[in-house]
Amino acid sequence: METAEYHRLADQLGACDTERDHELANARWDLQHRPETAHGRDAHQIAADALTAVRALPQRHLEPVEFATGEHPAWTPGQALALRR
Repeated sequence: METAEYHRLADQLGACDTERDHELANARWDLQHRPETAHGRDAHQIAADALTAVRALPQRHLEPVEFATGEHPAWTPGQALALRR
């Protein structure tokens, strides 16, 4: 999947720029640190799958989410694992 196609899908799903970039950063981290989870997909496809899955959930049960920006970068899976230890 190309960048423009990913951006178009994110726009159709109603994802803000920060959410779109956050999912793409997570997908790139997964490809670098857990390539076995890619199953032949590129970073844009993994991020698109994640955005689509989140948007498929019933919205009435979800609380608004504030994505970290600026001084407080969004967490990565590696940081979450470090906190559990």
